[in-house]
Amino acid sequence: MMKEQVVAELSGCEPSIVGDKEKIIKVFREALVGFSVEEIFVKEFSPYGLTVVAVLGTSHAVMHTYPELGKVLLDIFVCGELPPSLFVGRFVQEVCPKHVVSLALNREEGITVKSDDTFEVKVLPGLKVSYQPYKVLYSNRSQFQQIDVIEHKTFGKMLFLDGSVQLAESDISQYNEELLRYFSPKKKCVIFGGGDGFLADDLIKLGVVPIVYEIDKEVADVCRTFFGKGNAVKADWRYQDCLKVEPDELEESVLFLDLTDIPIGSETRIFLFQLLDKIGKVKDIEVIAYAGNILDKTFRVLIDELRRRGFETMSWERFIPSYLTICVFVKAWR
Repeated sequence: MMKEQVVAELSGCEPSIVGDKEKIIKVFREALVGFSVEEIFVKEFSPYGLTVVAVLGTSHAVMHTYPELGKVLLDIFVCGELPPSLFVGRFVQEVCPKHVVSLALNREEGITVKSDDTFEVKVLPGLKVSYQPYKVLYSNRSQFQQIDVIEHKTFGKMLFLDGSVQLAESDISQYNEELLRYFSPKKKCVIFGGGDGFLADDLIKLGVVPIVYEIDKEVADVCRTFFGKGNAVKADWRYQDCLKVEPDELEESVLFLDLTDIPIGSETRIFLFQLLDKIGKVKDIEVIAYAGNILDKTFRVLIDELRRRGFETMSWERFIPSYLTICVFVKAWR
């Protein structure tokens, strides 16, 4: 049985919630919906502050509030229940902190503390680049992946998923300019991925409300909190695996593959082929995609597989500074 613990520090929280006893306890209770809560104890401190302890069927959840500092400390330990990151994610969404730092521990394997805050990103086999954060704003493992938001002195706020750069405030507009460079507005636009909400926001400015299929709602929640986008953007959000979308739902649409990182390896190829098999069954569709960096040749696989399924293709390139490489973009149609 998996034994997991998450501790989190939330600062810059909404004062009207953290300083209100009834409201903050309500947030705590609602964040624990679905967990095996057996009893809750509340201890008030003078002149302000609370400690709330929930005894769970498998362990505990604890909240300490510091209204005068706008801070909340959380600690949840579970054995085989819902992931503890779900509790933290729900809590963050309600109290709107400016900064979140969390640490996830697998208590079956013992505690390992990472002493280096540098984020290393694999560009090619044997080649990595490092990003030194000015501040770590958020760090948590969701049900699907590790999510990190940092503040970088050169690139501003940056989003990493499983250690891979997804976006940077300084040049996300350049990335989206390329996705939209050869975009011909149609009645329907669909985005696979794109949980950060930036592409959806740009499409809305062009008069199109896109359907966004994002498997990890926590990504959309985090981007709402730290970038003002995510699911704050008034798109049609659908939190599901894009492989479960039926081909007829994509008819007469422009499909953006905004999956950002197409990793290399056999598992990825299986995913990519399954995705393209689904797209290949759609009669009337255009596809616009970020296809990887120019060095790893992954983009060639995407182009070749689209052509094999009867698509015409074109590709173009742009250097994106925060990616530290030349990125390749592809459009396909038939």
